[in-house]
Amino acid sequence: MATAVIAGDDIETTVRPESHQHDRFEIGSIGKTMTVTALAALVLDGTLALDDEITRWLDAGDNGSITIAELATHTSGLPRLAPNHGAGRTDDEQPYAHFNAADAERGLREAQRRSDDSREYSNFGVQLLGLIVERAAGAPLGDVLRERLWAPLGMTSTSVTGEQNPIVQGYDNRGRPVPAWVGPLPGPGLFTSSVSDMARYAAAVATVQPSPVGSAIQFTINHGLAWSSSDGGWISHNGGTAGASSYLIARPNHGVAAVALANTAGGQDLEQTAQLAALGRDPNEIRPSPASDDDVANVARAAALIENADWPALNAIMVGPTAEQLTPAVIEQAWAPYVADLGVVKGHTIGSVRRQRGGVRAAIRLAFGDGERLVEVWLNDEGEVSGVLLA
Repeated sequence: MATAVIAGDDIETTVRPESHQHDRFEIGSIGKTMTVTALAALVLDGTLALDDEITRWLDAGDNGSITIAELATHTSGLPRLAPNHGAGRTDDEQPYAHFNAADAERGLREAQRRSDDSREYSNFGVQLLGLIVERAAGAPLGDVLRERLWAPLGMTSTSVTGEQNPIVQGYDNRGRPVPAWVGPLPGPGLFTSSVSDMARYAAAVATVQPSPVGSAIQFTINHGLAWSSSDGGWISHNGGTAGASSYLIARPNHGVAAVALANTAGGQDLEQTAQLAALGRDPNEIRPSPASDDDVANVARAAALIENADWPALNAIMVGPTAEQLTPAVIEQAWAPYVADLGVVKGHTIGSVRRQRGGVRAAIRLAFGDGERLVEVWLNDEGEVSGVLLA
């Protein structure tokens, strides 16, 4: 695990074990904020515009009226993954390795969009966005990022995954080693970086400098591109792959930020640790305490719905923002490949139920005829589901 806490010009990094000071971690979807920074740089120099329709850059078929801004703000109505994302894929450990530009454009032509303009998080949308950046700039996305973001900030250990080695070994939720994700469309987050580089990036977001890269970063913040925002002027983004977790939180123009990186999947504790550090509080506040009988009952209710794949009912007991993101259709799209070839659910067992800062975290083990699956759920203090992880 590696962390960085930024307070003005004071940057403190910690790595455990200390021998891994310069290891490169997968940063996952934090990379989306970098992709939109490259986009912002191209907007600022007049190469493209946020209101450009994507048909200018992509063979989009009936979806050509989607704008670049809609891709960058997850309001395009496109699904989380392209409808053809898994077609012909034979390597379950590399979900993005064989999905190229031609596949993305074919998926774009086939995709059914949501009819409203609500926000639906879409890795597919940012794959397309990264492809647009490449075509507008006339260079691979990694080269554009190196010129527009990484090199100006002195981020010499940051690259598209696989271009710089070694990468710290990642582990899934069961402690098994897994490979780093690679692929031809890295825009959604197929990047690796060291904690020192990520500290430089977080510092640049926390204190935006009057420079080309500073202007691009400020543009992403002003236009709500990729970043999640919260009360008090905070912005953040998390990241996760099969074997890594990451989180960055910053308060732009106040000089405060924190980053946390880990070489294991599942990052809820990581996010809360970084949040507390950024607020100047003790991260030990997240240590678990015993759950109440009501907590266990609420977990049991969620577990039953998951066992029965009753996604509308599960969505109905989710907290608002989670319900908007994890629609029944989105859950089903993730669930089907997760349980493929396992047969019928035979039952479930509730494992650990822990009360932590902000609510309850629980592990639910589902038994199938041909195996088992682990699902983690988070609930708030009112018993509403605030997160679901297919572990």
